[in-house]
Amino acid sequence: MIKKWISLLTAAMLVFSLAGCGNSTETQQSNDSSVPSSETSSAPVFGTTIEEIPDEYKTAASEQGKIVRFDYPTSAEDKYAYVYTPYGYSEDNCYDILYVMHGTGGSPEFLFGSSPDSSEMKNVIDHLIENGEMRPMLIVTPTFYTEKNHNINVNVSWDAVREFPDELVNYLMPAVESNYSTYAKTADAEGFKESREHRAFSGFSIGSVTTWLVFEQCLPYFHDFIPISCDSWTMGQYGGLSQSEQTAEALANAVTAQGYTSEDFFIYAVTGSDDFAKPMMSAQINAMKELEMFRFTKTSRESGNLNYLVKEGGTHELRYVQMYLYNILPDLWPA
Repeated sequence: MIKKWISLLTAAMLVFSLAGCGNSTETQQSNDSSVPSSETSSAPVFGTTIEEIPDEYKTAASEQGKIVRFDYPTSAEDKYAYVYTPYGYSEDNCYDILYVMHGTGGSPEFLFGSSPDSSEMKNVIDHLIENGEMRPMLIVTPTFYTEKNHNINVNVSWDAVREFPDELVNYLMPAVESNYSTYAKTADAEGFKESREHRAFSGFSIGSVTTWLVFEQCLPYFHDFIPISCDSWTMGQYGGLSQSEQTAEALANAVTAQGYTSEDFFIYAVTGSDDFAKPMMSAQINAMKELEMFRFTKTSRESGNLNYLVKEGGTHELRYVQMYLYNILPDLWPA
C-alpha cells in the first residue's frame, strides 16, 4: 500500500511542483489575485490558524523595500539569487535574514516573480514591516540547480538538493552576508554560529525537502526552519510517509550529533488540507511529536519547538506559500 502511495505521489509531485513553483511566473501571479480578502489587517495569531492575506497588503506600500539580483561564485559555476532589503535599509543596522528555496523546476524568481520590485509578495512583506508587525529583514531566494543540473525530474532535483548545503554554507552565505548587514560579525563559520538566532531557512515542495536537509546539516548556522508542503527525505524519497518513525529519529539524532538540544531551534511546518504532500508531512510530524526532542506547541515559541498547521482547502500552489509566509513571518522576528 505504501509503495502504491509513493508511486502516485511521485507523479503528483512532478505535476504540482511545476504548477506551484516552476518558471511560469505569469500563471502564478494570476493565481495570486484570487486569494480571498480578510476582514482585518492585524498580524495573525501564532500557531492557531492560517489567515488570508488582506487585499490591501497586495498593493504597493508607502514604504517600499527593494529586490535586486545578487551574483555569486560557487565551486561549480557562477550563480545568482535575489535579495530583498527593507525600506530604509542601512549598513549601520543589523538585519535578520531568511533564505527561501523554490520547488521542482523552479528558480530564484519563484517567490517574487520576474518583476520582483512590483510583485505581490514584496508588497505583503513591505506592509508587514511598515505596519510594525515584524522587524525589517533580509530575504534571499537562491536555487539548488546549476546550468548542468537543471533537469526537472524529481530524482535529478534530489541530487541537486543534496549538494546544496555545501554551497549554502561555503559560498552563498559568505557572499550575501559579507555584502549585506546581518547580525554576523564575520561572514564565516564562527560569525554564522554566533548569529544563528537571527537566521532562518524555508522552502516549498522539494524546497521543503531542502529545508529539512539544512536542519540536519546546518543547525549551527540556523535557528528557525519553515518547511512548506513536503517531508524529509533523509530515509529516501518520501521517507516521511514510508518510514515516518525512522525519519523522526534521524532528525532528532541530527540535532544531538550537531551538538544542540531541543532548546536550540524552532520549526514552523505548514501545508494545505488538499495538498498532495499532506499525507507525507502529517505522517512525519506525528512521528516527531512522539519524541522528546520535538515539543509541539500552538501557544508560543517559548513553550515548544515545533508548530504544524494545515490550511483548510490549501493546495500545492504559490499563492498558498505566500499566505503561509504572511502568517509565519510576524512571529519569526516580531517587531
